[in-house]
Amino acid sequence: MPQEKNQRLSLCVALALIVMGGSYLTSRASYRGVSPTMQSPRPAKAGTRIILEHADLLTYDAALQPGVQRLKGGVVLRHGNATMTCDSAYLNEDDQIFEAFGEVHMVQGDTVHMYSRYLYYDGVSKLARLRHNVHLANKTTDLYTDSLDYDRIADIAYYFEGGTITDAQNTLTSDYGQFLPATNDAEFRYNVKLVGEKTTLTTEHLFYNTHTQIGSYEGETLIESDSGQIISQRGVYDVGKDIGILLDRSSVFSGSKTLTGDSIYYDGGAKFGEAFGRMELEDTAQRAILFGDYGFFDDKRNYAFATSRAYAEDYSQKDTLYVSADTLELISVPIRDRIKLDSLLSDTTSGKKPDTLQRYLRGYHHVRIFRRDAQAIADSMSYISSDSILSLYGHPYMWSEARQLSGDTTFFYFHYGKLDYVDVLGNTLAVEHIDSVDYYNQMRGDKLRAYVADSTLRQINVDGNVETILYMKEEKSNDYTGMNRMTSSTMYVTLDSGVVKRSFWTGPVEGKLYPLSMATTSEVNRLKDFVWASDHRPMDKEAVIFGIDSMSKAQQTPMPLSDLRKFSGLGIYFQWPIQGIFQWHLGSALLLILGVVLHFFNRKNKAVKIVQQFNDLVTHNRYPTYCNLDRLIMTFEHFSILQIAEQLQLNPSILFSELANGKINFSDSNRTLRENFPHNDEKIFAAITIALKLRFNPNLKGCSNGKETALHRH
Repeated sequence: MPQEKNQRLSLCVALALIVMGGSYLTSRASYRGVSPTMQSPRPAKAGTRIILEHADLLTYDAALQPGVQRLKGGVVLRHGNATMTCDSAYLNEDDQIFEAFGEVHMVQGDTVHMYSRYLYYDGVSKLARLRHNVHLANKTTDLYTDSLDYDRIADIAYYFEGGTITDAQNTLTSDYGQFLPATNDAEFRYNVKLVGEKTTLTTEHLFYNTHTQIGSYEGETLIESDSGQIISQRGVYDVGKDIGILLDRSSVFSGSKTLTGDSIYYDGGAKFGEAFGRMELEDTAQRAILFGDYGFFDDKRNYAFATSRAYAEDYSQKDTLYVSADTLELISVPIRDRIKLDSLLSDTTSGKKPDTLQRYLRGYHHVRIFRRDAQAIADSMSYISSDSILSLYGHPYMWSEARQLSGDTTFFYFHYGKLDYVDVLGNTLAVEHIDSVDYYNQMRGDKLRAYVADSTLRQINVDGNVETILYMKEEKSNDYTGMNRMTSSTMYVTLDSGVVKRSFWTGPVEGKLYPLSMATTSEVNRLKDFVWASDHRPMDKEAVIFGIDSMSKAQQTPMPLSDLRKFSGLGIYFQWPIQGIFQWHLGSALLLILGVVLHFFNRKNKAVKIVQQFNDLVTHNRYPTYCNLDRLIMTFEHFSILQIAEQLQLNPSILFSELANGKINFSDSNRTLRENFPHNDEKIFAAITIALKLRFNPNLKGCSNGKETALHRH
């Protein structure tokens, strides 16, 4: 009996030790985050499980938080290549979720470090939500915010309650932002501001790479740098190099210059701006504006350029000067020894200081000029601000009031903003249109000088081989009595309110007086090379800007047929007689219209049918005329020729023969009609018609009806 008792006691002790050992192993396994072997673990939703690598203390209370382990002290969790440390945490292994508190540190790979006071992590979606004093560090880039979500799958970190991204050169703030650590690409929205060493960019939407320092922006944007300012709606900008491509009607402010265009290339370091489409370049220092479809400025060279519908406004004087040309240049050159000359050149009455820059405005080809006191056209021009001289080249024409001046070269001299006098050199011709009659006072010579005061012509001096035609006027009756034609070496004419008061000649003088009745031919009343070019006179600034010779005449006079060559590129290229080609085009058009009319009357029944079919289509007619043919084709097109012969009780060989006679050639009798004729409804309909005709026409005998019959051909 004692022996049996001892055996029982030993068995109980062994069982107790086994139970105690199992309990200890279970607790240690639970501490290490491993499920006991005696229990069936709950599978993770997806991916690898969250691994608890260390915790100073682990507790579990199923009644308080079912399935949640409470971890404290030196907590280390790992999920894939991400490691998370904190002071304390809640871990739900079943749902693969944990919350971390205290000094939270999350490491993604080897490059991305995230710090916060709180972390919520979902191991299934691999989404980390960091809150309070969040700091993301990625190589040379740091992100600071109070709320940050990090998507490990997409490798995107984004904030939505304001944040800051910094690198070695720049600091960027915004209300919303997202950052891709792998590529250093970022997107920012709302109150975006980038502050660099030399540049500040403010916008509403910015795509930016922290490595390349290149960003693309959208919305109202202000870029400020040492080189100037930029206002733009959309574009790409290199913050490090101060280079941008500006779109959607942007403006660049560089020193005294403002460049505006539909699109702009701007290099702040080189102080260079290039505009494409509706360019405007204003220089407040030079008090001038350049316009054109294309242009640029080079601030280091003090050079500006405009072309393609180019024109300029010079408002440096009291009366604005409007100039247009194929190409315009605006150049500024420092005036040497200006300090020494200040005392001599200063305008003591106005108190203005003299300019330190000499400005050149140059135009090439098809020059047009408008001022209230003078208008002109020429092949090319040059304006020098310091000398106040406007030079015209290429047989220019100048108008003032009712007078026209022309020659090889013309020089306008201004004094304190007003036109002082005009010099015309080479083949000089002055013409004055008298009232509303077809009379023209004319003066011709080697050179001419015209003095102007208060925008009115006061005196005209003509020198060298002078020829004149002057109409004589009776003072009492105010009627013209004759025409005086004279020659001399020099002539002087004075005017009062535009009326010739005195004139005198020097040197050998020859003249002849003609009654008006004898001065009707051009040989008498016109000098050599006489031209009255008022149709080309720019009457206002719009005529200069838009290139219209005479707006009123353009509106009243229809375009002659000969001008239609402008719309015939082939005719211009091959040098064809445009007038004849136009007549040929007109005749062809009339013949085409006649053919259409005749075709309509010839096929009027068809036209009626088409109209009826269209009406059926619109009204959704139950039995439309347009689909009778289509219904027949749709009924038979899915049957083979053999099937049709069988259903209609026709001899196949006779049907094949009749189809061949009707030139209905098919590739396979076992294929459907649509397969034999995929794109030919006419042949399908013809095949159906032949088959039905064999079946129902009493004059044909192609039906088998149990017996072979011969086909009767007509």
